[in-house]
Amino acid sequence: MSKRLVALLLLLVMAMSLVLTSCSSLDEDYEEETSTVKEITLSFYGVKGEGTTDDAIEAVEAKINEYTQKNYKTTIDLIFFEEDEYDEEMAKVYEKLEAQRERDELAEEAANAAAKVAREAAKQLSLEDQKEKKRAQRAYEKWAEANVVEDETSVEMEDDVVLDIFLMRGFDDYLAATEEEKLADLSSYANGTYKLIHKYTSPIVIQSAKRGGMLYGVPSNKLLATEDNEAYYYAVRTDLLEKYNIKIEEDEIPVLDAKFNGFFQEVKANESCEVILAPPTAIQNFDFYLDDMDKYPLYGTRSNEMYATTSTNLEFTYKVLDINVLDAGAASAHYKKMSNYRNLGYFAPDGATVENTDFALGVFHGTLADVKNQLGSKVDDYSYFTYKCARTTNDVVFENLLVVSADCKYPDRAFQIISALHTVPELRDLITFGIKDVNYMVNEDGKTIKMLNNEYNIGFETYGNSLIGYIPEELGADYQVESAKKNSEVKVSAYLGYSPELEDPDIDALEKVNEVGRKYQEMLVRGVESVDDTVNQAMIEMGKNENVLGVYPDAKEDEEDYSPAYQLVLEAINSDYSTYITNRPPDKQVPNNDFLSKEEQDRLDAIERAREEIIIKAAEALEEGWVIDRETGDITVEETGEFVKNAFEEAERLAAEAEQNETEAPVEEAPADAETPVEEAPAEVETPVEAE
Repeated sequence: MSKRLVALLLLLVMAMSLVLTSCSSLDEDYEEETSTVKEITLSFYGVKGEGTTDDAIEAVEAKINEYTQKNYKTTIDLIFFEEDEYDEEMAKVYEKLEAQRERDELAEEAANAAAKVAREAAKQLSLEDQKEKKRAQRAYEKWAEANVVEDETSVEMEDDVVLDIFLMRGFDDYLAATEEEKLADLSSYANGTYKLIHKYTSPIVIQSAKRGGMLYGVPSNKLLATEDNEAYYYAVRTDLLEKYNIKIEEDEIPVLDAKFNGFFQEVKANESCEVILAPPTAIQNFDFYLDDMDKYPLYGTRSNEMYATTSTNLEFTYKVLDINVLDAGAASAHYKKMSNYRNLGYFAPDGATVENTDFALGVFHGTLADVKNQLGSKVDDYSYFTYKCARTTNDVVFENLLVVSADCKYPDRAFQIISALHTVPELRDLITFGIKDVNYMVNEDGKTIKMLNNEYNIGFETYGNSLIGYIPEELGADYQVESAKKNSEVKVSAYLGYSPELEDPDIDALEKVNEVGRKYQEMLVRGVESVDDTVNQAMIEMGKNENVLGVYPDAKEDEEDYSPAYQLVLEAINSDYSTYITNRPPDKQVPNNDFLSKEEQDRLDAIERAREEIIIKAAEALEEGWVIDRETGDITVEETGEFVKNAFEEAERLAAEAEQNETEAPVEEAPADAETPVEEAPAEVETPVEAE
């Protein structure tokens, strides 16, 4: 291949790689050409931890503004309150905003009234007076054009409250704010100019925050599997699996009875060990109402461990159906299964533990590492498989999220800051840890940090993306990598993004019915001699035939007309849930995290710098005489018209090849606190490629 063609293709590869690959740099995504951007100030309301000083906040604010003013022409005004004061202070902010709106509305009415009077008076003016008025009006318009007034009806006062970006905590508050139209719709910014946020933030986080298809806030991106919602795992004796030829495919989530029924029979008949250590307390393929089995043991929905929930209806778990029927309730089937296992003698005696019992199968809760720790010295004797996936919940996802007020004049610029806190490690580190070597120091591993004082104390998962930037040393250097892996395995709760709107009588009945249910749930989940008898007794106590709980006092006592409290509550929940299910994210939109880690971004920045250097060299080396058709990508020799190659196809191939080579080559990382130096091509260097 001639030098000229090589040079041309190199140039095309580098120029097109920004389109052909998904590895765009931060500069391209949203750091703007600031010469044409208006300078603005945005307020940022949030919480601070105990010990945080005003001086420390001011110092961090100044450092943040060095970056945001340079790159975005935006100044951030940090307004932080103590955790226990935040909700009360934000309520005061809303009160002031409402007062300001009323004041501005009155001012607008007064201005309109004055304008009307002026128009009426103008009709009485002489012709010469009218001409003079028009000359004055044109002079005013010329002046106004040079002195832009954004909102002429707004009456700004020195003590006005400005609410732009603020922290919201809890799904119920978020839901209420969207319904009351207090928040700006951020969808167009997330899908347009600042779409890089999707690379760094779990789709679970983004999708769950959508209401009616619109995005009103961005929850913090973090570890979604907590101690409360971690997975459950089987531990099965490896030698017995092999002995009885039980094969479990990779990524398979074995259903207890479908996979192990024959296995249990063989172990019971032929082995000296216990069959099952203890009844599993988690029900496969079932999510309890609001993700809380302990509080709401009677209501839930069928789910699918491989994807997410597949049901649009709630299942009343005490409505026992035949487990051989296709539509049998998952919870009811589990109770009958546990009853059958107990009657067959599959469970070890009460008080059995890992240490004092030999067993063929057990179900344990926690991370896989935690489960293996629970097995102790027996860890190598067992094989491990998922029994029930971790499911992220409202409490986890909506613990902290950043939103933009509907009163914000610059919602696009506000979202730019939110996006930066999810994608720019420097900003994320500043707002979370403070100033390097003042508030914290970086440990020798280059990843973890040690706090030097408590003067700037902010929760690690409060703002933006805790899976980029530095890591508190107590979490360990592998925290972010491990968190990303766990998040890739987390499934969506059937109730993520859902909060029921029950009337007071239903809420009262729900609590009283579940108070009875908690007693029977404990019995059923461990296996009882007769599920039907136990369920019938539970339903009698909950008022199957009479209003024994004292709820719905107007209910008819006639058995034919009477609807028990649990049935009325179920109907109310089902109605609300059915409306919600039409708007919840589809199951297929729950992939793993696809964000870029700091190490990945450093590597890509290094590749980008290398590409730009090659572009410059290629441009300098390019000889005249070659022509490219920009529509088809065909390259021809100008003198002879000879077709040489399709540049688009060749560029795509070479781009992939070049990136593979660069990925394998060692890249020297820049210091974590240093800005990535991206050398730009000189403006005067133009690519000498002419369109045909």
